Amino acid sequence: MKYIGYLTSALLISGASLFCSLSAAQDDGFKSIADIEAALNPLETIANYDGVRMSIDLDIRFALNSATLTDSAKEQVAALGKALAGSALAKCEITLIGHTDASGSAENNLSLSAARATAVKQTLVDSYGVSENKLTAIGKGETALLEGLAKNDARHRRVQVALSHPEACKLAVKSADQEHNDERGNVDIEW
Repeated sequence: MKYIGYLTSALLISGASLFCSLSAAQDDGFKSIADIEAALNPLETIANYDGVRMSIDLDIRFALNSATLTDSAKEQVAALGKALAGSALAKCEITLIGHTDASGSAENNLSLSAARATAVKQTLVDSYGVSENKLTAIGKGETALLEGLAKNDARHRRVQVALSHPEACKLAVKSADQEHNDERGNVDIEW
């Protein structure tokens, strides 16, 4: 009996260690489809740092001083493409906002951030069938650095994904949901 108690304790401790390791391994900046959909959910009012629109910063990496997507960036754009093609965001317009760190000139950073946002947009259109009309790409350069980081920190180099018109998106999603309800309010499921 004592042996079972020791074994149970050992399993609990190793399970906790494994959980901590998995949590740390998953906290690499990658956002899943569910994370993206939750952050951009037009049916919930979620205040974010700018207080204007729902958005999520994605860790989309680029080659140094380039708008070429890295392999890890392609994985993140794939998750974004699947989220935008899903029913929760299919009728919403999205703004892709490129950001840089403060290395280099402000003028170069502004054009580089716009080129990076455009690269993400083009990949979403070409590889994931997202309508070009639903996407807007803009660059902010180094004008919106994240607080508490050195000016040349790589975490400033990101693409922010935001709902362009949250209220219109909310109405479109509600309208789409109502199309699937019958007159009694029951959801109409097609098998």
